[in-house]
Parts: sequence; C-alpha cells; structure tokens
Amino acid sequence: LELLNFDTSKINDTSYMFNNCSSLISLNLSNFNTSSVINMNNMFYNCKLIDSLDISNFNTSLVTNMIYMFANCSNITKANKLNAKILGPECYGYMFSGCTSLTEAPELPVTELVTWCYAHMFEKCTSLTTAPKLPAMNLAPACYRTMFGGCSNLQHVECLVEDLGQSLSSNPFLAWLGSVSPTGTFVKKSGVEWPRGSNGIPEGWEVEEVD
Repeated sequence: LELLNFDTSKINDTSYMFNNCSSLISLNLSNFNTSSVINMNNMFYNCKLIDSLDISNFNTSLVTNMIYMFANCSNITKANKLNAKILGPECYGYMFSGCTSLTEAPELPVTELVTWCYAHMFEKCTSLTTAPKLPAMNLAPACYRTMFGGCSNLQHVECLVEDLGQSLSSNPFLAWLGSVSPTGTFVKKSGVEWPRGSNGIPEGWEVEEVD
C-alpha cells in the first residue's frame, strides 16, 4: 500500500480506514500529506502483517489525533522520525501499543508537550530495548503516562525534563516505566531530583547525568 500522493486536502477524518486489514504487508506513508486531516485514530489498528513502515517524511505539522493508529501491528520492527512541529492533546496516545516486534522506535523531537500527548504510546512493546530520546524540558499533564508500561525488555531511557513538579495534579509519569527490565540505564539532567519506581526511575537502574 502506497499513499505517496494521497490528496487529503478535502478530508478531515481517515479513522478506521484500514482497520483490521489482516493481509496488508507493506505500508509507505513517506509523503502522505496530513495537513488537513484531523482524525487518524485506529487507521491501521490490528494490521498484524505490516512489516515495513516508512514515515520518514510523514507530514504531521499539526497532529490532532493518531490514537491507536498502529496499535497491535505486531509485525512492525521499526518506525522513522515523527516530524510534527505542533502536537494536539492525546495525539500519539497508544499509537504503537502492542507492537510486540518493534525494536526501533521513531524519534520524538518535539519539545513543547500537551496534555496526554504520548500517553501509552509504546505500551507493551516487549521487544523495545531503547526508548526514543525525550528532549522536552517542561511537562504537560499526563504527557508520558504509561508511555513504556509493559516494555519488559526496555533498559535505556533518556529524559531531559528540568522540573518534575509542574504537573503534579495529573502525574505525567504515572506508571510510565512499569514492568520494564529490572536493570537498565536512566539518563537525566544534572541536578534534577527523580523518585524511584514505576513513576520515576525504575528500582535497580543506574543513573547517568548530563548538563
């Protein structure tokens, strides 16, 4: 399936478009223009045979809703950088949850977070060993909630947030590293105080600091 020149100029909802397409194997979204698409939730949900995912030039300048977009695509092994400049609330929620073969997560370069934007994004990605770098210095409510929960082989996370106390009314780190590998390395900003446990730095993990 190639959507290279898919004209979405008059489309604002592609949700469930290829949901449960059980024989879909290859997917190229490299030039898929999403500038006017508001809702892409569940678009490829449960397409269990997709093994190639090219989103290297995926136009996501304004992302509003990609909830469950590739969830349960259990054959995907890697995804490229997500180039979005502006995020909408909940936009990437559950996006790759249940992608049990994913070993290379997409880069997440955005530094301005919004409510629930990455919540559950990689939940139960059991083959993922290294998390994408999280460069945002400030938080939004629930922004990382359960983001890597159940990633049982995850053993490296770099999160450069500067103040964990900004969104305590809706904990942005609730269960974000629950049930990950018992040993690993956590990279944080020098001087930032983190709690231990599934809501912070997992017990048993070593800590490295960067300026």
